[in-house]
Amino acid sequence: MIAFPVTEDSPALDSLTLMETEGRDLLRRVDLVIESIGIPAGHPLVSLLERLRLRPGEALRTVLDMSGEDLLAASAKLRKLATSYRDGLIGPSHRSIAELRWGGAGFEAFAARWAAQARHVAGPDDGSLAGRLDLTADFAESVAGWCAQVRQAMATTLVEAFGSTEAVTLKSCDALDRDASGLRRAVVTGEIDNGDRLAEAAANLGAVTLRTVSRWYDAAMETFLGGDWTGWLAPLPEPIAPTPGGPEGASAGWVRL
Repeated sequence: MIAFPVTEDSPALDSLTLMETEGRDLLRRVDLVIESIGIPAGHPLVSLLERLRLRPGEALRTVLDMSGEDLLAASAKLRKLATSYRDGLIGPSHRSIAELRWGGAGFEAFAARWAAQARHVAGPDDGSLAGRLDLTADFAESVAGWCAQVRQAMATTLVEAFGSTEAVTLKSCDALDRDASGLRRAVVTGEIDNGDRLAEAAANLGAVTLRTVSRWYDAAMETFLGGDWTGWLAPLPEPIAPTPGGPEGASAGWVRL
């Protein structure tokens, strides 16, 4: 099960990349105002900052770093390995055993052990090594899909932010082209006389940005830590083979593959 599928026609990566320069500049201004002027008392941004421990500009940089490409590459390798377990190891071994035309108590003991090992390595369900490789590949693809959808959500948020009056307020303030110390000097000297307006604008834009991150953070926590993945990705138990009939004291050892 892939909770967040990646679609080939998804524009998420390109959309956010196209907005990167303007998005970084706008949210840099938001962070600068938060640091140098502050946040209006009781504003929703306060609780979002406390929860996520990220400023809006930092949140954007984090999302920009999330591509999912490495996860998709790892998923392809896992699926290839699962196929090699089934087709390159177990299949030929089954054929070789059949061609031996071996019989007797020794063969029965070996066959029981081998059947257990074969189910463990490449059984038809999720309780085999090959099955768990496929599940791990599903997990990697789901995380990659989540990354893509977070990027798309952030791109949508930026589109809305760019057209807001708050963005106009921040972009039209020349003092925000400076660093934090320069902005503080402008406030102290009275060069900026609309500090409250800047703080309100930055807080509103910051809250919109961090709400998007918070919503997708919750989705990830629920899906990846609170769903079925935890059980599916748990270690497999050792294979158990039935004890075949045979001479007293006959035994067989484990075959480690």
